[in-house]
Amino acid sequence: MMGSLDILRQRFMPAIPEDIRDQFTMLRARRVETQTPIMYIMLLATTPNAAWAGAADLHWGIKYGVPVLLAILCVLGLIENTISRRRHLSLGRAQLIVKKTASVSGWSG
Repeated sequence: MMGSLDILRQRFMPAIPEDIRDQFTMLRARRVETQTPIMYIMLLATTPNAAWAGAADLHWGIKYGVPVLLAILCVLGLIENTISRRRHLSLGRAQLIVKKTASVSGWSG
């Protein structure tokens, strides 16, 4: 069974060749830095709608607390991204950005 999972993973997510892996990581980090601010802004714009459109019989902590928490996370993400973009993008920092983005987006989702 593990062999078929590996084949499926290789089919949809092929390995990045060694000779371009570092350049690819730098490109992904730059794209993350340039695309995340608009994502945070759009997510921030939709959180009031989530609170307003929530079911009337929900507990207030869920109906308003989750959208407020999401809004706070968006503002903190915007601030962190603004500070981060001022620093020089080294390979180590690019790897950290890619790894952190994957984990934060997974937890946020």
